[in-house]
Amino acid sequence: MMNLKFENNPKSKYLNSNLRWLKYKYNSKNNNIGKKEFNRIIVFGKFSKSFIRTQLKGLYSISKFVNFISHADIYKKLDHISFQKKIISLCTNFKTDIVLIDLPLGGFCFDLKTFEKIKSLGIKLFGLAYDNSSDNKFYLENYSKFDGVLCTSPITRYEFDSVGIPSTLVWPLPQINLKKINNTYKDIDISFVGAAKANRLNWINRLEKKGLKITKFGYGSENGALSIENYYDILMRSKITLNFNKPNNHKIYTILDKNYNWRTCPTLRNIEAALCKTLCITEWVPEIELMFDKNTIEYFSNEEELVYKIKYYLENSEIREQRATNSRDFALKNLYDENRISLNILDLCSKEAVNFLNRGRYLRNDFGYSKTYKFTRIIFFIKRLIKNIKDFKFKEIFFNIKIILSDLISLNIFFIIFIILIIFEKRQND
Repeated sequence: MMNLKFENNPKSKYLNSNLRWLKYKYNSKNNNIGKKEFNRIIVFGKFSKSFIRTQLKGLYSISKFVNFISHADIYKKLDHISFQKKIISLCTNFKTDIVLIDLPLGGFCFDLKTFEKIKSLGIKLFGLAYDNSSDNKFYLENYSKFDGVLCTSPITRYEFDSVGIPSTLVWPLPQINLKKINNTYKDIDISFVGAAKANRLNWINRLEKKGLKITKFGYGSENGALSIENYYDILMRSKITLNFNKPNNHKIYTILDKNYNWRTCPTLRNIEAALCKTLCITEWVPEIELMFDKNTIEYFSNEEELVYKIKYYLENSEIREQRATNSRDFALKNLYDENRISLNILDLCSKEAVNFLNRGRYLRNDFGYSKTYKFTRIIFFIKRLIKNIKDFKFKEIFFNIKIILSDLISLNIFFIIFIILIIFEKRQND
C-alpha cells in the first residue's frame, strides 16, 4: 500500500477523493480504435529528438495527418514575436484539430496569448509532461490555458488534479523497435547505463566498495556516452542492468533550490531492459508498481537487498533468465502499445475530461507558483538577451529587456532576493 501525502487544500479535496490521479489500466492489444477522429495533429517538441517522436506512429490511428515540429529550432531562428505568429500560422494553415506541446525546458518560448489564440481557433491544446514531474508546477500558469496534459508520472498527475487540469498517464516507448530481438550472448555481468552523477554515482561507488564490478556507460563514466544502437546492444549483452529511479528528473532551476526538483519517477530504462530480455534490478518507488506487476520486475529498497539480489541472480542463471523472460512478456503485452497515446488523447477529449476542466476553473488561482515562474523566466530571457547582444539583434534585445524589466517590477521586493541568488549561484560555480 502506497503512503502518499495529499495536499491539504479544501478546494481540491473533492477532486482527489477517489484517487483519480493514481488510476491506470494496463494497455490491452484489444484496444481497437475505429474511424480516424481528426484531420491533423501537430506535435511541437522541445528538441528535435524528443521522446514523443517514438509515439507519433500511434497517432495515425486517430488522425489522417501527423506532423512533428521542434519549437526550439524555430525559436532559435526567429525573434520572440515572429515565433508566436509562426506557431499560430502553422496551426491555422494546416487545418489542425489537435496541438500537443512539450513545454518543460521550453515553455518560455510561448506567450499565453498564443495558447489562447490556438484555442480560439477551435483547436484542442494538450501538454506533454514527460519526465520532469514537479518541474511542471513552474508551468501551471501556461497549462491553465490547456485542455489537458499527458504525464509519465502519477505524482505529476496529482499536481495537475489539485488545480483542476485533466491529465492521463502514458509511458514513453523505446527509440527502436524491440518487438523482435536476437538472442545475444551476454558477456557483461552487471551494467549501468546513464549519467553517472548525484545519487546514481553514490550507489555505484557503494556497490564497487562491496567488490562488485560494474561496467558503466554514459555521461561521466569511463566508457562515455553511447549511440542509440549501442545503448540497446549493451542492455542486451548484460546479464543484469541496474536502474535508479529517484534521481531521474533534471535539476533545471538550480538558482532557486538545489534539491527541490529531485522527485521520483520510474524511468523508461525499466521498460527498455525488459524488452531487451535483460534482468533489470531497479530502485523501488511507488509508481513502479503502476508500471509493472509486482512479480514481473525485480526491485530493491536498500544497499543490503541490492547486493544480495545481484549476487543471487549472477549465481542462478536459469532463475535470472526466467525472470527476464517474464519481464519481457509483460512489457510486450501491457506496456509496448503504440495506440496508447491515441487512447490518452481520446480520454482528454471526452466529456468527462471537459467537465473536469470546467469544474476546476475556480481552483486555478495563485498557488504561489507565479512568482517562481517569473524568476525562472527572467533567467531564460537573460540568457536569450546575452545571445542576442552577441548576434547584434537589436530589435530582439529591446524586447528581452522589456520582458525582464516587467517581471522584475511585478516581483517588487523579490528583485533584491533575485540578485542575491544570482551572486550566490555564481560564487558557488566559481
